Amino acid sequence: MRKQVMEQGSVNHKEAVTIPKGCILAFRVRQLMVKGKDEWEIPHVYNDNMQTFPPGDKPEEEKFIFIQAADTGEVHEDFRTLKEEIQRETQEVEKLSRVGQSSLLTSLSKLLGKKKELEDLELTLEGALDKGHEVALEALPKDVLLSKEVMGAVLYFLGALTELSEAQQKLLLKSMEKKILPVQLKLVESIMEQNFLLDKEGVFPLQPNLLSSLGEEELTFTEALVGLSGLEVQRSGPQYTWDPDTLPHLCALYAGLSFLQLLTKAS
Repeated sequence: MRKQVMEQGSVNHKEAVTIPKGCILAFRVRQLMVKGKDEWEIPHVYNDNMQTFPPGDKPEEEKFIFIQAADTGEVHEDFRTLKEEIQRETQEVEKLSRVGQSSLLTSLSKLLGKKKELEDLELTLEGALDKGHEVALEALPKDVLLSKEVMGAVLYFLGALTELSEAQQKLLLKSMEKKILPVQLKLVESIMEQNFLLDKEGVFPLQPNLLSSLGEEELTFTEALVGLSGLEVQRSGPQYTWDPDTLPHLCALYAGLSFLQLLTKAS
């Protein structure tokens, strides 16, 4: 993975930062907008029509032809770094009352499997966060406000959920109904912990106790959920096939599972 900046004008210059394989910067990429010679921003609310240089704002001396900035997040050098980051975000969500967490889960349950509507919720929160004030959502009781810190944490997890396919989101709904999120979370966590830094494909044995509590239908849901993130789990053995290219997808799934599991505990 490379983050690249190119400048053009009186001087042509190119800089590149190499990110070691296995390191995850964030769940998505942000557009950087240059407003003047020394003024720029990375907007929370954005769309595909936004340009690095809005019309009329392009400086004559220096023009950034291509620049991308990663969304807020750490470079995950190992699984521990990722896990600690997710734990910090869940601690912020836990600041919501149990009623607030339960209401948020009810709202999300209606949106999972509807990717566009889930993204619209994300944009609503981003807009409120960009204005720097607390917000009351229609999905929450009127007396429940989301602080900037809680909104930031919810946005972190919404970013992960929107990276999942609609099929995966629907499987998460089924998994919540079956109350098997803790098992799925433990499965993904165990596999990522062992292989996070592994840069080659391979087939590895799976601890039997990770699947032993699942019934036939529950096992099918779980195989499909992780399979859509590129992790192939085989019942015979049991074993799984690891592909390092699937790591970003598994990070999003792990974050999404962590978030939903937290909210279901409050229900």
